Amino acid sequence: MKLFAIIPAVILAQEDYDYEERKKNNAYSGGNNYNGGNNGGNNYNAYGDPHFMVHTEGQESVCFDYTPSPDTEMNLLIDPSSSLSVTAHATKNEEDNKTRMTTINFSSPQGAHLAFNLDGVHHSGIGTEAPTEPDALTGVQTYGDVNFIVHHHNEMGHQSVKVYIQNGPTFTVKISNHHGGLNFAVDDPTTISDSARGLLGGFIRPDAYHVMPLNTMTDDDEPMANVVINKFAVSASKGTFHKTENCWIVDDEEVAHMLANL
Repeated sequence: MKLFAIIPAVILAQEDYDYEERKKNNAYSGGNNYNGGNNGGNNYNAYGDPHFMVHTEGQESVCFDYTPSPDTEMNLLIDPSSSLSVTAHATKNEEDNKTRMTTINFSSPQGAHLAFNLDGVHHSGIGTEAPTEPDALTGVQTYGDVNFIVHHHNEMGHQSVKVYIQNGPTFTVKISNHHGGLNFAVDDPTTISDSARGLLGGFIRPDAYHVMPLNTMTDDDEPMANVVINKFAVSASKGTFHKTENCWIVDDEEVAHMLANL
C-alpha cells in the first residue's frame, strides 16, 4: 500500500491514553478563543511513538507513522510570516525500544519561549519577566503574548497544557510520565500562514491534499484511494489506525516521500 496526504487543521502529538480525553472541551470557555479545538472539523493528531492523524474540513482523515532517529530535533511547525515555531526532541526508550518526543520547544511571535518536558512547563525569552500567577477562576496564566492553562489529571502524573497565542492559534501539549513522552496538538490554526512548514506545519494550508477513492479493494477487503498533494499521489487503504477509525493509512515506506512533497 502506498499513500501521500496532507491535511490542514489540528495537529496533535499524544499518547493513546489521551484518545478519549482529547475529545473533551476542558478549557476555559470565556473570551479570546479559550474553548480550544472547535475549528470547523479540522484536526491534526500525533500520538504514541509517534503516530499522526490529520483531517481537514471537506476531506477524510489521513494517518501515518513517523519514527525519527533517536536524539533528533524535529521541526513540527515553523511559520516564517510570524516567527512562530514549535520544535521537538525525540529520545529512544531503551526499555521498550520506542522513540518518543521528550522535549517540545515553543517560541511565540513576540519571543516568549515555553519548554515542555516530563517535569512540566518552563519559561524563558522575556528577560526577567515571569508568567502571571494562575487566575483564581480560570487558571489562565499569561507570559508575553501567550496565555496558558495547566491541567493535572491523575496520580500517574499526566498533565495537559492549553496554549493560546493572543489573537492567534491555540495548541495543546500533553505530558505522560507513565508513557515517558509528550504529545502536541494544533487545536485551532487561526492566523498560521500558508507558508508554514515543518513536519506538521506543512499540512496547515487550504486544499493541502485531496482524497480520491478508487473502485478497488486490498486483499483484506479494505477500500483504496489515491491521496494527492502538490500533484504527487500515493495509494492509501482505509482502516483502523491505532484508535482512529476509518482513516486512510499511508504505508510506512511512503511517509518520507509524502513529507518531502509538503
